[in-house]
Amino acid sequence: MSANPVSSQTRLSLAFGGHSAAGAKAANQDAFALGRPGAREAEHHGWAAALADGVSNASHGGPAAVLSVTSFVQDFYATPASWGTHRRASKLLAALNQWLCHCGLGRQQWLTTFSALVLKGNQGYLYQVGDSQVALIRDGQWQVLTASHNNGRVLTRALGAEPHLRVDTHQLQLQAGDRFLLSSDGFHDHLKPKQIKAELARQNDLETTAQRLVQLAQEHGSRDNVSCLIIEVQQCPGDQPQQLLQQWQHLAIPPILAAGQSLDHYQVVRCLHASPRSHLYLVRDRQQGGLWVLKAPSPNLEDHHSQLAALAREAWVGQCLSHPNLMTTRLNHNSRFLYLICEYIDGQTLSQWHQDHPNPEIQRLRPVVDGIVAGLRALQRQQMVHRDLKPDNVMIDTDGNIKLIDFGSMGAGSLQELPGWQQLSQAVGTADYSAPETQLEQPADNRSDLFSLGVILYELVCGQLPYASKRPGQRRRLSDWRYRSLRQWQPNQPLWLDSLLEQATAADPKRRLSSLSELQQRLHHPQTGGNERSLPLARRYPVRFWQGVSAILMAALVAQWLVG
Repeated sequence: MSANPVSSQTRLSLAFGGHSAAGAKAANQDAFALGRPGAREAEHHGWAAALADGVSNASHGGPAAVLSVTSFVQDFYATPASWGTHRRASKLLAALNQWLCHCGLGRQQWLTTFSALVLKGNQGYLYQVGDSQVALIRDGQWQVLTASHNNGRVLTRALGAEPHLRVDTHQLQLQAGDRFLLSSDGFHDHLKPKQIKAELARQNDLETTAQRLVQLAQEHGSRDNVSCLIIEVQQCPGDQPQQLLQQWQHLAIPPILAAGQSLDHYQVVRCLHASPRSHLYLVRDRQQGGLWVLKAPSPNLEDHHSQLAALAREAWVGQCLSHPNLMTTRLNHNSRFLYLICEYIDGQTLSQWHQDHPNPEIQRLRPVVDGIVAGLRALQRQQMVHRDLKPDNVMIDTDGNIKLIDFGSMGAGSLQELPGWQQLSQAVGTADYSAPETQLEQPADNRSDLFSLGVILYELVCGQLPYASKRPGQRRRLSDWRYRSLRQWQPNQPLWLDSLLEQATAADPKRRLSSLSELQQRLHHPQTGGNERSLPLARRYPVRFWQGVSAILMAALVAQWLVG
């Protein structure tokens, strides 16, 4: 394995070296692997390393070890770039474990220990099953980061041992100069930390150091397979924004454009929308033909990095998505201007559609909800949250198809792991439609988009919002959100729909509907019947209830006046 450093001024810089030997045994059942990602993969996936020690008394311990490390590292870079590291690793390890369990049916046993280390940005992520080990040397101090799943000489956990896999996880912040050592028990059971540190101090070449350490373990009595992989952090990005944000930072914001003017090879047909944040133009591609939408930040945002970061995020997100219910985007390569090219959707926004259909029947709304749900599910598979779902960000084309647009507030597992990203992109969407947790600066998940969808459906039904409008800063607690019954505006609306919308827009995510499927199922197959009669009168007949309360109060006042 090469020990040459992999470096960049803006990315994580590593050096590494490793060695494995059969030792006194006839066959080597250890295996290790380190991915060699390209620049894009290194930025959004990170560097993945794994070491496995096949269980010696298993019939296929060695093949299990080789399969585990090679599959984990190779498949790691085949997962969506938007996934976070923990999601990526847990999905891969669960699949690996299921496959090894399947291979182990009958008399065969495919069992192996497994340790993985992922280095991304300024963070390290560890995953451990069995008694292999990951240790850290920082500022001369030795620290074992993993626990051994070994009761005496009996393994209590291993890949392929049982269908339900339990994996130890650990996360830490990286520092320049950190050295990680992944090793099998044939290595770390026979060398003391001071011996390892002394050898690391003596050698500059990590490949040579790994070979020497393996030899030392054998000289100190190891009769097992002996393996170690050394990874050194030469430079990490700290808290500075990474490549994603730096790609657009040097570009110029385009001037305001008029019909007939051109930017690069895009000719403006007309301005579609202008706001203090951005300008949207319908443009014609003079090179490849066709109509597109050019989105550029407003010239006054030159020094507003958080707003410019939203455009950079939208550009990156668009490269991760491909779905008929999501807008497509493409980047403007080789341009000195900062802008994004988006799919032109010939149609109208859901807000415009609602103006033309102010009192739609529920059966007419079901296809609209289905299209939005399809787009949100595609985002879920990418571990993304839209965070700015509202009628203006839902398009209906001339064929009635639904497309979600505007990814400037998008949250993604991978983006949250980029140093400095959260500080530059704290967009929370539009207050009337955004889930309470996003406005309270709490983590958003797919239930946040479900809340927004519930608000949209409520508004489409009655033209009002389930919560009184307030500025985000006016709400500090979940109790500040008080649901207003749908039947307050339209008394003839069915109770099942009011109940569904109340649960879909519950301020507390724990009380909200659990999934988009549940919303869709209950919208298409209403739950009606006896449970409605158990609701209080104020919910079943709100107008008549409050009319009655008013009459009683009036009568009490008249009686008090007569008595007086």
